[in-house]
Amino acid sequence: LAGATADVHCYDVLTNKWSRITPFGEPPTPRAAHVATAVGTMVVIQGGIGPAGLSAEDLHVLDLTQQRPRWHRVVVQGPGPGPRYGHVMALVGQRYLMAIGGNDGKRPLADVWALDTAAKPYEWRKLEPEGEGPPPCMYATASARSDGLLLLCGGRDANSVPLASAYGLAKHRDGRWEWAIAPGVSPSPRYQHAAVFVNARLHVSGGALGGGRMVEDSSSVAGTWFGLYILEF
Repeated sequence: LAGATADVHCYDVLTNKWSRITPFGEPPTPRAAHVATAVGTMVVIQGGIGPAGLSAEDLHVLDLTQQRPRWHRVVVQGPGPGPRYGHVMALVGQRYLMAIGGNDGKRPLADVWALDTAAKPYEWRKLEPEGEGPPPCMYATASARSDGLLLLCGGRDANSVPLASAYGLAKHRDGRWEWAIAPGVSPSPRYQHAAVFVNARLHVSGGALGGGRMVEDSSSVAGTWFGLYILEF
């Protein structure tokens, strides 16, 4: 990880051009295998591993509201997920910042943490969702659908075996969180892949199989799942 960086690059979809930007403020330390997700006009960075080992669990926010972006470090009270890498993060229901799984430097994890972005002071809360959830794993993907469903796909388990499973996580009206196994045929086993919802369909692309082998199919598409869940915040 000697080559890990803290660079920030921006792709303009209107001009089809990449540019490197240098935000104001104190940037996160150089790292890899961290997580990033958008919260409004901000990008949240957390975790990862760098040349000095595991990065701190601090939340770093890149504020894009001004002409020149600025880094901020967010103060979060109480215990949180702790230093880890290879985990996933997504904003669920445009409100809950969810961090799941990864590796704490000793073993893969399967824990679920939530931060309510609408409540201050910010505080992590460890969830205990009902239902059958994913095994401890790392390098999965977590994608949030517009109705508040989070879909965790693939990953690598404690034995370094790539996973083909997909699990949905949703919040019920009464406040309960629940895991459910995605029905139908899930994408082939993979980890370190990419996934994104486009409307109600999840597009999964690329990934690794281990031993230097890569997934050959260019894209897999999952259908509309978990229509029975209703999110209320």
